Amino acid sequence: MERRARLLIKLIESNNYLSSAQLSNIFSVSTKTIFNDLEKLESVLCKFQLNIKKKPGTGLKITGSSEQKEKLKNYIFENLSSNKFEITMRQIDICLYLFIHESYVKDIAANFFISRSTVSRDINQINNNFLSQYNIKIIKKHEIFKIEGDEVTKRKVLSKLIFMKSDFNLENEILKNDVPLYINKLFNIDLNPLIEFINKLEYDFNIKFTIESKKNLLIHLAISVKRIKLGKNITSVGKIKDKLTNYDVYIPILKKDILSIEKSYSITFSEEELYLILLYIFSSKVLDKNNYDADKDFKLKTKKFVQKVSEETDYNFNSDKELLNSLCVHLEVAELRIDFELEIYNPFLKYILEHDLYLFIAVQDNINIIFDKKVPDSEVAFIVTHFMASKERSIKKKNVLIVCSSGIGISSLLKERIINNFPKYNVIGTASIGEIKQYKKVDLIISTADLKKITDKKYVVIKPFDNIKNINNIISQINGKQQKVSIKFSNDHCWFLSEVNNKQQVLEKISKILSDKQLVFPNYVNVIKKRERIGSTYIGENVALVHGIYKEKHLVPSLNIFKLKKAINWSKNEKVDLIINFVATKNSEKDFKFIFQRMGKSIDDIQFWNSLKAIPLKKIPEMLNERFRL
Repeated sequence: MERRARLLIKLIESNNYLSSAQLSNIFSVSTKTIFNDLEKLESVLCKFQLNIKKKPGTGLKITGSSEQKEKLKNYIFENLSSNKFEITMRQIDICLYLFIHESYVKDIAANFFISRSTVSRDINQINNNFLSQYNIKIIKKHEIFKIEGDEVTKRKVLSKLIFMKSDFNLENEILKNDVPLYINKLFNIDLNPLIEFINKLEYDFNIKFTIESKKNLLIHLAISVKRIKLGKNITSVGKIKDKLTNYDVYIPILKKDILSIEKSYSITFSEEELYLILLYIFSSKVLDKNNYDADKDFKLKTKKFVQKVSEETDYNFNSDKELLNSLCVHLEVAELRIDFELEIYNPFLKYILEHDLYLFIAVQDNINIIFDKKVPDSEVAFIVTHFMASKERSIKKKNVLIVCSSGIGISSLLKERIINNFPKYNVIGTASIGEIKQYKKVDLIISTADLKKITDKKYVVIKPFDNIKNINNIISQINGKQQKVSIKFSNDHCWFLSEVNNKQQVLEKISKILSDKQLVFPNYVNVIKKRERIGSTYIGENVALVHGIYKEKHLVPSLNIFKLKKAINWSKNEKVDLIINFVATKNSEKDFKFIFQRMGKSIDDIQFWNSLKAIPLKKIPEMLNERFRL
């Protein structure tokens, strides 16, 4: 039922027709399965006076009133979904609503098409699972629900909620592709004056913003405008003002530039509001790395950070001067965001976790060299991109030979397609089958014919007019064939933890079990506690990936599974009932890199993790080995 619930939500959220092929690709099932699901969901749609409209050659969409669609969404959340994903999304919407409208319970219930008891339950969960960590809460005063707490903190939380919405796969793509349109809908304000203001800042402040930092700045500015219009003004920014003493020279310029916003929205910015905006500006700017000279101590810390990441990943980043310089530039600006816990949206986080989880963990393990505060995953991911760029710079292009039996025209076409779409390959020429032996330094042959009895070089067979995605998949498969690992999940490394009530007890129990099995040294508990202090090892869906720092000495490399009788609190708003533990040694680093590459592609697969936890403990290793192809 999980897939059908998501299918309905996807169709409800889309304003456009979606083809069966698109839906098949989104949900990784056949088009036949999509049509079978829709047939079984017709009775649900009928209850809400909704229909599926099919348009030949275009696709299908759900038609009916917006009110009925909203009612169906909430029915799905409460009845069809087996996980907390959609419930959380509704709670985010309720929280956003209360930041803008202080409301009676009956009005919230009517707006979200849910019962009053559901409203009360949701608000309790919002307070306990989310707002409590920020020391603000939703209270009920004279039968009206309102959010109580420090105004600066409220604005941080408001931006956090907006970014959380953008991370949900079920959310309409509007936020990812058109931030102004989404914020305009949420706050009901014209954003053109703010966009013009941001563009003017670049000129008057002589600074640059990236497209993503402009989006982040726009969100923060829109929040300020909306809160001031609601009469929710900031009264104190002492710590922020002290931190920005060196930027006082910009206050007169800001006062002049912001007059246009004050006029457009009929509001007034106090001095406290100006310093908060100054913080947003200078935590979003991009420094010119060509004219930037880092503080000597900061540069030494950054150099040490690069050395540690190099050691853990067994990849030499130390000689890349461009990496060191770009990191110093990035980290100096990031320091402001981290100091004041400003949220930023990172659209690349999911991609990075899927494609280089090993590097992400290594950066996260050592970022405390730079910052003494916890660094959010979104910030870690931006830092990882600098290391990924360094790896790209150091990659030696593979020599590729194009072999075609269909004539010069086809071979020339194929050559151009490979050059344009695979920049990592150096196409050294095109050849007929009989000319292959003339080419000595060939890393890969891309051929339109089978070369099984002709050459012992690595080759792939493709169709010259096949789409690039299929060609890439074929090449990826041949490049990955040589990868084998000597370590797997096994039944001998699975344990059920029953008498544990908190995180410390869990870590101590894990350490004792592994120490008794002579897999780690007796002090292993200190190693994994040290890692937890750097940042949570929680990866989502009540799963934690417990490990120590890579270079700590261990006895034997191992993959271990610990299933808890009941979920325990892992960090402020995270619960864990399944732990995957890895113990890496220097000789096993390549194995673990491969495992993390596979694991990263499954991090956001909710259905997989739910299925994994639903089976008996001794069956989990088999499912993990199959999933990660170990």
